[in-house]
Amino acid sequence: MERLKNEAESLRYVRSHTDIPVPAVYSDFEDDGAYYLITSSEHNDYVFCHNDLSQPNVVVDPETLKITAILDWEYAGFFPARFESPFYTRLGPSSAIDGEVDNAAELVDFLKSKSKIAA
Repeated sequence: MERLKNEAESLRYVRSHTDIPVPAVYSDFEDDGAYYLITSSEHNDYVFCHNDLSQPNVVVDPETLKITAILDWEYAGFFPARFESPFYTRLGPSSAIDGEVDNAAELVDFLKSKSKIAA
């Protein structure tokens, strides 16, 4: 419930204070112990990617099993969805291993192409 409340407020803030494309929040509310977040379904070319979301970066309370923190946000940003990899689904580093697609060079090229100062 708290996560959805935070997401609603974050989307509202980003939409009204930046030009970052995020869905519009139509409504968010609590009803009968559940929380609902209704947003536009408009397609955005860019999504928020954590790019370092792996199991070692997720801190969980051992008694409640609730996530208490997510660490290492330095690689987070708005990128094309193809750069977000589901590293959180396995143990190990948040980089390509064991035959997974390593698109690090493609990401660097993408960032250089979007930079005002090409490296």
